[in-house]
Amino acid sequence: MKKIFIICFLNLLFCSISFADSYYFKECKLNNSVTGNYIINLEENVIEVELKGLDGKVQYFSDKIKSVDKNKIVSEKIKSTQADDIYYQYFFNSKAKTVLRLQYKKESGIDIDLFSLVGRKVNKCLEIKGGWNKKKIEEANLTKEQKKILLEQEKIKEETSLLIECQGGDYTQWTNCTGNYQSETGHKYNGLFKSGTIVKGISIYPGGAKYVGDFKNFKPHGYGSFVWVNGDKYFGDWRDGKAQGRGTKAWNDGRQYIGSFDNRSRFI
Repeated sequence: MKKIFIICFLNLLFCSISFADSYYFKECKLNNSVTGNYIINLEENVIEVELKGLDGKVQYFSDKIKSVDKNKIVSEKIKSTQADDIYYQYFFNSKAKTVLRLQYKKESGIDIDLFSLVGRKVNKCLEIKGGWNKKKIEEANLTKEQKKILLEQEKIKEETSLLIECQGGDYTQWTNCTGNYQSETGHKYNGLFKSGTIVKGISIYPGGAKYVGDFKNFKPHGYGSFVWVNGDKYFGDWRDGKAQGRGTKAWNDGRQYIGSFDNRSRFI
């Protein structure tokens, strides 16, 4: 878990800011000497953790949420502070009133990270506040992502409007200018070019799919949106042409996934 520092009175269960419109799992007995309290902060997409020892010591952490289901919250995999190859992941079940902790060992793989399950522990919690609405959360997050994309598009327009148009037919010579370029594969690029490559703008793919956002080596890299011809959409983080990081995938049949994507999620 990533440690954060919060100034609080130790006799309070949480800092007052954490109580506002949140869900929680309290009094979760982790072992004979430590009790865990967890605030589910859906607005910030984090789990705020308080660990209380019998000796009076209190620790505070913050973990990112990977996914939200009807009665379940799943954290990202969290690197252990004790060993570089050990990771933990938490599954909060409001119906069962439990917190499940899985322990993994990271192993080497070809282009991807592999994790082997090496431990499993279920802890009961005495106090639960669940009842979050998954559909409303998804709709709110999707709206937030769409607004972010619109702001990004406006930012691209603003940046490119201040620059001169790229001159000449050799795109490898274009820098600090706006240009249009079509590759031999049929990909069309329109946007800001620096040092002979597009860094921000729009790409139209053969067949009609469209990407708007950041680029690196003519591939989506940074933040952007991708819309397929059939209406499927992805908003979020990219790395070397792949969805990696936080994002939202919305299918044209109404299904949605909001959470983390790894480097195996190659869409294009």
